[in-house]
Parts: sequence; structure tokens; C-alpha cells
Amino acid sequence: MHYIQQHILDKLVYAEFLRNRDMRPPHVESNLYQYHLLQLQKDGYIRKQDKTYTLTSNGLAYADTHSTTLKKARPQPKVVTVLFITNSQGQILIRTKQRQPFIGQLGLIFGKMHKNETIHEAASREFVEKVNDRVDGLHFKQCGVAHFVITSGETVVSDYIGILLTATISDDSVIKPFAQFYDPANLPKDKLSPSTAELLTAFQEQQQFLEHTIAT
Repeated sequence: MHYIQQHILDKLVYAEFLRNRDMRPPHVESNLYQYHLLQLQKDGYIRKQDKTYTLTSNGLAYADTHSTTLKKARPQPKVVTVLFITNSQGQILIRTKQRQPFIGQLGLIFGKMHKNETIHEAASREFVEKVNDRVDGLHFKQCGVAHFVITSGETVVSDYIGILLTATISDDSVIKPFAQFYDPANLPKDKLSPSTAELLTAFQEQQQFLEHTIAT
């Protein structure tokens, strides 16, 4: 893919909508930029909406597999750690997604495993990156595995195996921006990213099963 096209797509990875001028690389002639912008539309990666541009289903699939740092598809398995972080009140930590796919929607703390990482190393790294700079004393417990295929129309946007882990943090822990605790019963379901509701249901059912098992 041409570097100008990659530049445009990488800009849209971190925004739901962008204006024409917001995606143009520096020091690139207007005609050349417009050519590649049009080519991305023809190839089905982006579409124009009113006076802005947004990713199509193919563009969302690109965002899910492509690294804006490496400038290529990530050389790693599509396995993610999904963290159910709770506090003493039973509230669960939910984060607003800051990149595509599904930017601006609410979801659990999760991220792709890197090569040569153990499950707990991956979980700890995601926790430090997205929740709190310190992971001292935090114990993750594995509680299941889930496979999800997320589609948009006929396009598979995301296909992942999630390794589910739980951990409880103290109520006075400092939480990074874009994340906050929610009562599971009062989550804004219309703002949840795909698969989040199903994951939360599976987590709650397992917690109820464990409580019943311990009680009996």
C-alpha cells in the first residue's frame, strides 16, 4: 500500500470522522493526495460522509490488524487478554476505546498478546498501559476463554480468542483517563462495543456459579 494511503488510514484509526485537510500528509501536493484519497474510496477502505471521511467495514478490519507503529500487519497471534477489573463494591472497570475499530465505544480492558509473553505478563502490561502505572500486588485469576467473530455486513472486522482474567483493585487506586467503574446493572448498553455485553454476561454467570459452589 502506498505510504500516502497508509498515512490517511492511520489518521482515521484514531478518529471516527476526519475532514479532508486533517488527513493530508505534510509536504504532499494536493493533486497527489487527492488521487490516493480517491483510491482508498474505490478500494473500499474509507467513505465520505457529508464533509468528513470515515472507515468502512474494510477500513475497520485494517485498523484491527494493522500496526501504525510497524506500518504493517502485526506479526502476532490474534489472542487477547480480557480483564475484568472490579472494586470492593462489585463495580467493573470500563474504558472508552481510543482507536478503531469501534472508537468512542465502551469496552473492557483488553489487548493483543505479544510474542513470547505469558498470559499474566500480557495482562499486567495491558493493566499498566490502560489502568494504572503500578501492578504491584495485583493478582490475576484466569476465569475462562471466549471466541468472538465481529462482523460489519459481510466483512469480518475482528476475530479473536479472549483469555479472560479477573482482579480486584483497591477503591483508592488512581485510574488513568478514559476508564471508570460502572455498576454492571447500569451500563449504557447502547454505547458498548461489540462482544462486551456477552463477555460481561459470561463473567457474571461464572461469578454466580462460583458463589453457589462455595456456599454449598
